Amino acid sequence: MIHYHQLITSTRFGSGFEVTLPGDGTYFLLLDSFSNSLANYCFRVV
Repeated sequence: MIHYHQLITSTRFGSGFEVTLPGDGTYFLLLDSFSNSLANYCFRVV
């Protein structure tokens, strides 16, 4: 089954989160901000 434009999770920076993806496939990680200031971030795929 193919899902397009499906939001897996949404969270604010400053808090950690985990997500389990629903299956094999190609996923995109989108980082967005409404601020002009810089922010440090990291992510880990396991």
